[in-house]
Amino acid sequence: MNKLFKLRKDHLESRKEGNSLKALLLSTLLGEVDKALKNGDTDGDESVEQAAKSMSKSVEETKGEGYKQEIEYLKPYVPQTMSKDEIKTELDKLGLESMSNFGQKMGVAMSALKGKADGNDVKAVLQANYLT
Repeated sequence: MNKLFKLRKDHLESRKEGNSLKALLLSTLLGEVDKALKNGDTDGDESVEQAAKSMSKSVEETKGEGYKQEIEYLKPYVPQTMSKDEIKTELDKLGLESMSNFGQKMGVAMSALKGKADGNDVKAVLQANYLT
């Protein structure tokens, strides 16, 4: 089941259950996704993931520890990222040793891991293992 369909289904269920906090969060998330789709983003799942990641990060930064329930409601829509060990395994396959500068290595790594890994984690693994 794709994430946009799941989001719409979960939103409807939360409204039927009377879970107003979850319904409000998912309604806001749907609004962000619809806005992204109207702006020409054609991939609904990617839009859901980006909007959920942004909302989750915003909740963590502005509201802190007291809002774990909100983050839990958003978690099914946030993309799962690779661990640093998984990133290193993938980077080993790319032959980065032959590249001369860090920017070139980072560009190749990010294009290979787009949507799978956090950019800061990729940078940390590159700096720890591939700087010559």
